[in-house]
Amino acid sequence: MKLKFTKTDLSGNTTAFIWTKTKRNLQPKIAQQLMKPGSLDVEQVGFIEEPYNSKAEARLQMMGGEISLNATLSLVFILAKKTGQKKFYLELSG
Repeated sequence: MKLKFTKTDLSGNTTAFIWTKTKRNLQPKIAQQLMKPGSLDVEQVGFIEEPYNSKAEARLQMMGGEISLNATLSLVFILAKKTGQKKFYLELSG
């Protein structure tokens, strides 16, 4: 499976955001592979999903279902740059 991803290191916690639509039950296995030494060299993986709420720009589903403030801040930076918006809603796992 080819994955479209963005790797960030906004505050010393490397994160890979997976933009490819991925079934939730496959996410932990994919994340484990990406976090292996010699792969992407990331500490955590977040999957960008369609939000449940139509007002939200995106949903950040972390690999373990947790909330990550570092990942959230990184995604805010990416989406603000991409959309040009200063304010928007996000959905977060956890």
